[in-house]
Amino acid sequence: MDHQTSNAARPVFLHGAWRSGSTYYWSRFRAAPDTMCFYEPLHHGLARLTPARIARGGADAAAALRHPALSAPYFAEYAPLIRGRGVRGYRASLAYERYHLAEDEPHPVLERYIGGLLEHADGAGRRAVLGFNRSCGRVAWLKRRFAPFDIHIDREPAAIWASYAAERAQGNNAFFSLWLRVLEANQTHPLWAPLADRLKPRGRLRRRLTKMGPAHRDRIAAMDEAESYLLVFYAWLATAPTSMAACDLVIDDGLAHLPHYARRLEERIEAQIGVRLDLSQAEARPARIAIDDQIRRRVEGEALALFPRHALRRQPAPRQVWSNQLCPRKLELIAAVS
Repeated sequence: MDHQTSNAARPVFLHGAWRSGSTYYWSRFRAAPDTMCFYEPLHHGLARLTPARIARGGADAAAALRHPALSAPYFAEYAPLIRGRGVRGYRASLAYERYHLAEDEPHPVLERYIGGLLEHADGAGRRAVLGFNRSCGRVAWLKRRFAPFDIHIDREPAAIWASYAAERAQGNNAFFSLWLRVLEANQTHPLWAPLADRLKPRGRLRRRLTKMGPAHRDRIAAMDEAESYLLVFYAWLATAPTSMAACDLVIDDGLAHLPHYARRLEERIEAQIGVRLDLSQAEARPARIAIDDQIRRRVEGEALALFPRHALRRQPAPRQVWSNQLCPRKLELIAAVS
């Protein structure tokens, strides 16, 4: 089914891993006039969202996560779509199950839900901007149905791990836990099965018999630096290259230090979709915790050896396509799984 908006404003879909810088770019679109920006449209919390829960996601929550200052709570745009409890059309299974979709694979629940968000924005005369963190295995599927302008926001995998590790050091296990949830829900998928064999996540029966919070806390506490980086780096291999291949634009945090990089992004986005952004505060954020370089190299080699290249549904674009959009190390990593 093709979904068309009644005006010429093409929707914008942002894709990236947790702690990749995606919230910054989403906030910049939110600041643009005539946009309606939905934060994390596949977030598991949308199934039980209420006005009170929306209110709790304001300035204090953003500061705690080192996110940019918010003009309104994260989930404010969903308020008109709440009927008692939960966002209209959303199902909790959308957050983690079927994390990868082939372009021609039917998924009517997801299609109706995303279509409903676009229709809501269109009805208000605004351009829909969806800031995803759970979409990288479904970008091509989404593009085929909704024809958005897709932007992949990427960050060095070791820097993503460092952000998760810094949060864990402060008692926040959420980000490692999120990838464990993805792995548990997709452990039989060909892309994830090798990692599941290596890390032994809870199976269906254990998930029914044990509570996720304590189980994940114990599992994460038992992970050393190498094993936790294996989870993060493998997840990047399984999601980022195929997401980039389906996107219209790639933003690489590793290039943000270059002169005029942000300005070139502003110009390209305005030229292609007519949205003027202020990206003057874009920057490569220093890691708060650094992974040992020997461990990093060893784990990356292990992940590349485990990774089932044949299972990629959509092969990454040729190296030259991204030669001016990604830093050299990422080009090498992507070439290794192409």
